[in-house]
Amino acid sequence: MMSWVVLALCGAAWQTSGPEMAAPDEEVVVVTADDQEFEGNFLSFDRQSIVVEIGGETRSFPTETVVTVRRRGVQPSPERHPPELELLDGSLLTASRVTSTGDELTLEGGPAVRLIAPTRLVRAIRFARLDDEKTGNQWREILDANDFTGDLLIFQRDERLDWLEGIVGTITDDEVEFTSNGQTRTAPRARIEGVAWYHAAGREFGESPGHLMTRGGDRIAVNSAIVVANEIALQTPCGLEITLPFDELASIRLGNQLVTWLSELEPVTTEWAPLLLNRELIAYQQVLHAPRFDEGPNGEPLRLERRSAGEGWAARQIEYSRGVAAWGGTRMVWSLDGRYGRLTGIAGLPPGVAKGGTVAIVVSGDGRELVREVLESGRPDPIPLDLELGGVRRLTVEIAYHDGRDIGDLVYLCDMKLFRQEED
Repeated sequence: MMSWVVLALCGAAWQTSGPEMAAPDEEVVVVTADDQEFEGNFLSFDRQSIVVEIGGETRSFPTETVVTVRRRGVQPSPERHPPELELLDGSLLTASRVTSTGDELTLEGGPAVRLIAPTRLVRAIRFARLDDEKTGNQWREILDANDFTGDLLIFQRDERLDWLEGIVGTITDDEVEFTSNGQTRTAPRARIEGVAWYHAAGREFGESPGHLMTRGGDRIAVNSAIVVANEIALQTPCGLEITLPFDELASIRLGNQLVTWLSELEPVTTEWAPLLLNRELIAYQQVLHAPRFDEGPNGEPLRLERRSAGEGWAARQIEYSRGVAAWGGTRMVWSLDGRYGRLTGIAGLPPGVAKGGTVAIVVSGDGRELVREVLESGRPDPIPLDLELGGVRRLTVEIAYHDGRDIGDLVYLCDMKLFRQEED
């Protein structure tokens, strides 16, 4: 027996299909701003409260006191693969196939099998993967510009992103129809980075209280969510109603906090490059060297050693519940959209790291280097970080090979906190 769920509002619909299943384990962990954790079955979420069943009793947490709601042992994928759709409310959705009639877009192979949405709710589609930070910054600069009066066809020219203004028409698996200066032509999709749709100024959906992260790394802005049997029904800021299998849920990250854990934010890009390139092994090694969030590379707790004169300079291990574990050769980029003014934390090599481990930690904002620190396995203490961000839009953290070797190049970035940019 097949079950279908179709919910539509504002002209868009997600459709889910599949065999009926027993209700899955709907247990989540609610993490509060004072770092307390509560386990229970997730019931609902909205701007006012998060409701969880704990020990047979219903408990309500004020939304402003919660940092995240997450499923234990489930992490969003660190990488999303194009095609990638960006909605006007900031949601990022991936699919294996995307086509358009000109007025409506159809995404297939996403977290809920099929999405149909009018282009009036879509900001852009990225067909190609923008691997390097420079190209990623150019993509954001183009989308954030407010001086164009038509749709955009975005492509590479002379190692830079360029664009042509006009009207986006139909999109097939192989071609994009585009009208410019009164002439309609088709362009091979393989040569196009993406397209963006023009929207008149004045449409504001307001800031979403949270973002739902799926297993695959999709990010959906949500105003509310409610669990019904084995599904979770969402309402987005633009009014779309989306129903997903509950098993697709990784976390709901609250966006209205004055302090945000960096490890709770999803990087827009995550890269790892070996010191010596072996093309036969690189794909396998990239999986092994992907960064881990709030745990070590094998699922162990994050620990750093510290010494103090009061303890006779004896090493004492301190465990951290929040942080990022990253190998040498890793570069992570977060989109902060100017919301944060300060970043604090502590960086060090974990206990037991191979002797001779030496890396450079480089933190940059919008292409400007903010700090560069060298970590060595013989260094007695981790390095504290306290950086003024000044409302940067893109934050890059790179763990660089410093001594021409990759021995023991594992770094823990612990207690990394982002503080909201103070308003004038």
